[in-house]
Amino acid sequence: MRILMTESAPSHGAVAAALLALDEHDVAHCHPSEARPSPAPCAGMRPGGHCPLADGDVDLLVDIRLSPGPFTLREAEVMCALRTQVPVLVAGTPPEGTALNELVSTCHPADLVTTCAQAVSPVAHVTLLAGI
Repeated sequence: MRILMTESAPSHGAVAAALLALDEHDVAHCHPSEARPSPAPCAGMRPGGHCPLADGDVDLLVDIRLSPGPFTLREAEVMCALRTQVPVLVAGTPPEGTALNELVSTCHPADLVTTCAQAVSPVAHVTLLAGI
């Protein structure tokens, strides 16, 4: 499965990305890890950068939220995924003050690897859209 990962804070997704890769998922990142942060808000807006969502080959966007709190700029790609109809899985607590919990699947971060397949299944998507 091709997974695009974002996170509410820098490096919060490092362990999750490694676990998903060990489970043979192809993991791309919205925010490349580097010693010096880029002024661009995401990989697709960096000079010479490319957004994996533009190709239409992303199966799932995973947002890692290790602590509760408001939506952060680092998670803007959640909106990009929803706009392109890519399922979204929030590992942790959905952002406060948003209606995202009605639009996305959620799981405990420890259950991320097993929940990814469920998040992209047609039944989960229909259930999610029906608000059940």
